[in-house]
Parts: sequence; C-alpha cells; structure tokens
Amino acid sequence: MSSAGRSHVYAVENALEGAASEQMMAVGRRIYERGMNVSLDGNLSIRMDSGRILLTRSGAHKGYLKREDCIVVDLAGRVLEGSGRASSEFAMHSQIYGQRADVGAVIHAHAPYALACSLAGIDLARLWISIPPIPTTAYARPASEDSAKVLEPYIDKYFWAILPRHGAVCWGENIWEAFCRMEALEHTAKIVLSAHSANADCDVMDKAQEKELFELWGG
Repeated sequence: MSSAGRSHVYAVENALEGAASEQMMAVGRRIYERGMNVSLDGNLSIRMDSGRILLTRSGAHKGYLKREDCIVVDLAGRVLEGSGRASSEFAMHSQIYGQRADVGAVIHAHAPYALACSLAGIDLARLWISIPPIPTTAYARPASEDSAKVLEPYIDKYFWAILPRHGAVCWGENIWEAFCRMEALEHTAKIVLSAHSANADCDVMDKAQEKELFELWGG
C-alpha cells in the first residue's frame, strides 16, 4: 500500500470543543451509545505536550467517563497526573505515538462487527467498499504486549486495524478524526458481514478498480 492510508474522506478537522478531557468524555460516550464498546471495554488517548499522554484509566466505563477517569501518563505508561493506573493495553497507544509523530489520538474499541469479521475469517483489506483497506493483524492475547507487536507493521501505512478476537484500533490527528475512522471501520464491517450473512458472493476488487480507489484517496 502507498500513502493512501494517510489521506481520505474521513480525514477531518476536530468538531469537538473544550479541554482534551472533555473531548475524550464526549467521544467515549458516543462510542458506547453506538454499541462499539460495552462495560469496561476499550481505551482512548490524546497526545499532549512534552511526551505526555491523556489516557482513560484502567477500569473506567467509557460511556460514563468523568474527569477523574482521565489520567496523564508518559510513553512508558507511568502515571504523571491523576489517580489510577494505565490501561493494560496502553502499549498499543505508545507504539503508535512512537512511530507516527503526526498522530494526536488513538481509540481502541471492542467493536462487535469488526470482531465478527475476524472470527469469520473475512478480510476487510480485500473487500473494500468506498474507503481504504482495513487490515487484520496476527492474533495476540488481549491485554498483552504482543498486541503492540502485531500492530506495529501496519501503523506507518494505515490509520486503523482489526485485532482478531479482540477489537479494533484507529488513530488520527485528533480524537474526532480517530472516532470518525472507528465509525467508518465498524460500518464497513457491518455491511460486509451482512452481505456474507445473506450468502452473497462477495468478490474482491480487480487491480484496475483498486488503482482507481487509490487515486481517489490520494495514493
């Protein structure tokens, strides 16, 4: 894949107002209301200054975040401000921030349609609709350092990925952009899974069609 993963229709300016913690609470609520997270699933982060990261603390319900649920950590996950501890899956966030200086926010959600596609062996890097390919990483146990390792090969070329039997990760310049990408990923997974459920013959695109879409995305 070329640079197509870095520029497409879901690259948007931040539509949210307020402090970083307020933006994080707003996005956490939207993700929960749209069924992309339940209970204590997932985690959100925003890059701040001087290598500091605003992160949802471990054990916080993302649909009902409060200011105190947003802690400040360094790239190693050490808590600098706030009470609580970093999520066990912060290694993924740290890996993305370390590789991509242009990334300002990361969202990890246990998105059900994306998860269902991974369970069914459906490759969203080949069954495209109107957005860039969505890769699926190798399997890694949730809440392990291996999640960051399997994600690493995709970070430079893409802005999202599905973790088999785990969920999805999206990153962007700001948390609104990351959220829009998570919405697009889950919506695409829902469409493709619905087509498969109807026993549709879901063909992959030919090379000429792929080339046209890459040109559309700026690749």
